[in-house]
Order: sequence, then structure tokens, then C-alpha cells
Amino acid sequence: MQIEKSALVTGASRGIGRSIALDLAQQGYCVGLLARTLEDLNSLAEEIEQLGSQAIVVPADVRDASAVHHAVTTFIKKAGKIDLLVNNAGILKEGCSNISPEDFADLIQTNLVGAVSVIQAVLPSMKEADSGAIINLISRSGKAAYPQVGGYSASKFGFYGYNEALFKELADTGIRVSAICPSFTNTEMAQGLKDLSPEEMIQPEDVVKTLRYLLSLSKGASIKEITLTCQKHVARTLEA
Repeated sequence: MQIEKSALVTGASRGIGRSIALDLAQQGYCVGLLARTLEDLNSLAEEIEQLGSQAIVVPADVRDASAVHHAVTTFIKKAGKIDLLVNNAGILKEGCSNISPEDFADLIQTNLVGAVSVIQAVLPSMKEADSGAIINLISRSGKAAYPQVGGYSASKFGFYGYNEALFKELADTGIRVSAICPSFTNTEMAQGLKDLSPEEMIQPEDVVKTLRYLLSLSKGASIKEITLTCQKHVARTLEA
């Protein structure tokens, strides 16, 4: 099968990443699936292939820079190129002043250092082609800090700052950089929330539609970030 366009999705095994991978497959992308759990990735790959699209499984832990480099190199070798990176892998651990050093280090290593490692592994190929798109899934918590998840917010604030710097650095190239910053989204990560029902949250499909919008823009248009806010959470904050 000749590959016309290819995309690598990190954190692809579940939640937003899984929804994005399936939608990209339906759009005709050859989709690279990167996450830690091989069994889940293989299951998703089978589902994508049933849609008549192509999937390439490249398991890796984003905290391991050498594993990330190997996974990205393998994907590009098999796909022939990389047109799109959806940088979605991330974890959530609660705590602020009371967060353990181990949990805080894990958040920074996964949500910030890991995300940057993926970008750095992908960029040489995109720069050589002078084209491509990098979409970073960051979080509303990267723009507004919440004490219950202070460590998580710190990791996402760092990623948000890196996204802005990268957006400016690559502005004179054919590579576009954008961030999608959703607040409470109906995924496994948000299941512990008591004040919002799944129906009241942002849905993964909303993030998928946002990504589609970004990809639909002409080469002359650039959007640094889009924030998706959970309407019910805003209303309840105002009521309080």
C-alpha cells in the first residue's frame, strides 16, 4: 500500500489518543501508534486495519528518550515520512504541596521531558522535508493552575511554554505547531471527578473535531493554541 500521508500519535492506546488515531485512519492516514501497552496497541491496530487503513505499532515509554528515538525512527522508516505528530501521551497524579518527590518527578518526566523527546525525535525528518504539523495536547491546567493538581499543572505549564517557543522558532519553516488545551474531558483520567458527570464533560470527539479544524487550514494560516473549556465547570465556578 502506498502511503500518501502519515501521522504518529503518542498515548494512542486509550482516551483522546485512541479517538484521534481512529479518526486519522478514517481520513486515510497511515497511523503510528506509540504507547507503553503493546496489547492495547495491537488491538487498536487491528481495528484500524479493519477500516481499510494502515497502522504501525511502535511501543515505547516516552520517559525513555532512547526508546522514543528508536520508535520514531522505526515509524519513519516504515512509513517513509512523517506528516503529522499528535503529541498526546500524559499522566495525572494529584497533589501540590503534599505531592511526593517521586510522583512529581514522574509527572515532569512524562508530561514535559517525554513530550519534548518525541518532538526532538520527529523534527529532523520534518525539517528535511520543510513540512509537517506538530499538535501538542496540553490541557487547560497548563494555563490555569489548580491546587488539587499542582504538580500536574507545573508539568503542563512547562509544556505550554515550550509549545509557544517552538511555535515561534519554526514560524519561518513549513512546519506548523499548535496546542490543544482541553479542560475536563470524558476519559479514564477524569473518572474520579465527583462534580461533573461524563455527559457534562468535553467529549473526546470534541478534541478530534478541533484537530480536524487545525489540519483543514491553509498553509498560510497558523494557530498557536485552542482552549476547550468545560461549560458546566465554568458555570459552577461562577455559582461558587
